[in-house]
Amino acid sequence: MTKLIRDKVAIDIMRVDPNRVGIIEGLDNIKNALNNKIIEEALELSRELDEKEVDKDNITEEAADIIEVIYAICDFYDIDTADLFQTVLSKAKIKGRFLSYSCLLSD
Repeated sequence: MTKLIRDKVAIDIMRVDPNRVGIIEGLDNIKNALNNKIIEEALELSRELDEKEVDKDNITEEAADIIEVIYAICDFYDIDTADLFQTVLSKAKIKGRFLSYSCLLSD
């Protein structure tokens, strides 16, 4: 399995064992690695949110990891992050946000 890791983590590992770090090659492999990473980070945040004792620092760490993966996805697809944040603001203006905690009730 190919697991996407942060650049500086890769450098630290290479100092100890240069044979343990590689570069993901091929568009499909990079897409898969990004997809797997965003799912991994979302699951880690979800586990933090399920904890009985809320740890804001852990929630912040996991949310930051998700944002970092989103930056990588934007880089891969050549999406300007300023455009991304403008889209966030536009969607909030048109559709609202998730801050009222509204939900759709099932029949």
